[in-house]
Amino acid sequence: MVLILLPNSGSSPIKEAPAPPVKLSNDTERLQFIDSLRKGPAGAHIKHVIELLIEVSACFKASLYTRANNEGP
Repeated sequence: MVLILLPNSGSSPIKEAPAPPVKLSNDTERLQFIDSLRKGPAGAHIKHVIELLIEVSACFKASLYTRANNEGP
């Protein structure tokens, strides 16, 4: 009888190479563009739409809660 020893796969974990660091200077142009949109009229409109959606969502949840309580078991 011959025993063949296999290496333990858990003893030598495979290490991934670390991701290269992000240079913030390369991202400046994109971030400035995003900031200009956020501060412009389009950004204000988007913010208003999001606020309306949150308000409608809260009202809808309240009406569902009220309806569920009125129906009873």
